[in-house]
Amino acid sequence: MRRASTSATVGSAAVNLFAVLFFLIVVAGSAGMLVRRLNESIHSSESREQERVELDTAMSTAIEKFSDDATPDSDAISDPIHEWCNVRNIGISDISSRIAPNWVASDLLRLPEIARLIDARDGFGGDLVLVLKQQRDRSGFFSDLESGYGAIFPKPVRDRYLTAFAYANINLTDEDALRRLYEVRTSDYAAAQLFQTKIRTLRNEVKIVAEGELIGFLGADYDRLFPVVNALPCWNVNFLPLPILYAIISSPKFGIADPQIVCDAIDARRQTHEIGSEELQSLIGLPAASLLYQYIGTATWFWQIDVHGAGGSLSVVLCRLPPEWTPRAGEGPGGNAQEGSRGRWFRVVSRRYSQ
Repeated sequence: MRRASTSATVGSAAVNLFAVLFFLIVVAGSAGMLVRRLNESIHSSESREQERVELDTAMSTAIEKFSDDATPDSDAISDPIHEWCNVRNIGISDISSRIAPNWVASDLLRLPEIARLIDARDGFGGDLVLVLKQQRDRSGFFSDLESGYGAIFPKPVRDRYLTAFAYANINLTDEDALRRLYEVRTSDYAAAQLFQTKIRTLRNEVKIVAEGELIGFLGADYDRLFPVVNALPCWNVNFLPLPILYAIISSPKFGIADPQIVCDAIDARRQTHEIGSEELQSLIGLPAASLLYQYIGTATWFWQIDVHGAGGSLSVVLCRLPPEWTPRAGEGPGGNAQEGSRGRWFRVVSRRYSQ
């Protein structure tokens, strides 16, 4: 029996030894795997950081390229920035020459061509103006079209014809939206009501606030509203989608005799040449004081730039600041604003990385 006990003890010890060895092998393997994973994670993190630096550098260079424009008062596909970006597979697009649900007034929405174009989802129909007003009163303004207006407009419409990035032209923006914007900027409900009354009087008298008259019209409110509220043309004729261009050119209020001929002439011209303000007036044939030129101009106010890397991308929305805007201390190149040619200033208003 003693031999059996000894044998059993030896066998048990051997089993324990193998178990310990197996455990050590597993632990060693796990430790090795853990080390490898940690190294891979560190390497991946370093790679991501390096790529982010590269994306930032490429984006900064692209933004600087906006200064290489011999005709800064007009933006067009022929500008050097577009060729520079195309060669480097950098995406660049005008995103402000579209309809802005945050600001759009009923006059524009009720144009038959616009109503068909934006194709609001079933159930809204003629109540679209009211739906947008209720949305703005309830939730304010949105920088993301999907979250703000996805239930109202289909995605193809949002992607092609709408924008969340646009200035609020004082002559065109919905008066309720202007009141709401005043409340946001000042937290003064009573003053906002008076401001809306002032806007309503302006519209009833069919008067236009010119760019040089904006300070006088806004008075003490100027610093609180400008540059979000201004009197600059909303859309750039060089990039405006053709259906929107035709819809506004053919509006009965402007009385253009043959809007299709005018629209075709503009579209043909902009395919090969940059249209400047004087040529735009020549093509349209209306006097400079026409309200139509509050809609259509030659400058782009918001650009989207997309830089792509091997494992990710960087998307930036770049805002061109109005000519009257004066940079504050510390907002020069390298700060929050960046200077382009002839004193033009740009500011990054949105920056998004994606993997």
